[in-house]
Amino acid sequence: MRDLPRSIGRRFMKTLYRLLGIRMFYSLQESIRPICSLFRTTKRGLLILGGELNHRLYLTDSFKSGLEGLATRGIPVEIISGPQDDEQTRVFLLALRQKYPQSVHIRKLKTRPARHFCVVDGMHVKVEDPHEPYAEEKTGYVSYNTPRLARKLTKEFEKAWAVAGPYDT
Repeated sequence: MRDLPRSIGRRFMKTLYRLLGIRMFYSLQESIRPICSLFRTTKRGLLILGGELNHRLYLTDSFKSGLEGLATRGIPVEIISGPQDDEQTRVFLLALRQKYPQSVHIRKLKTRPARHFCVVDGMHVKVEDPHEPYAEEKTGYVSYNTPRLARKLTKEFEKAWAVAGPYDT
């Protein structure tokens, strides 16, 4: 594999992972479609642990409509943010929480979490590799039907939720 050009190696790994139910992403834009496609079928809930909630993700049409669709259907959306969200995202999330107080719950950590991820229905996960705040080049993966990993990340989310404060400031 070492002698293969990088693009061939990357395509090979993407194909292999896809066969295993894992979808790799190499940028913020590539990460949007796989997770938003899960929003349409979500039945039990969405957990998000983010570093800084970036408008280049949260304010895309597909992400916004996905979150609103979940909230409209009464499906719990729980979001934990790091300490530095951009103003546009903060305003959107506060308005979403005000419109759907039974479904949308948001908390804020005092320090940026090392790991950023989403858990959908306790089965599917999106995990980002460590990156700088507001990085455009994010890498990671979406893994479908992985309840063991989802349980592990859910426990991590619950620990962060317990120490997070209100998302009003």
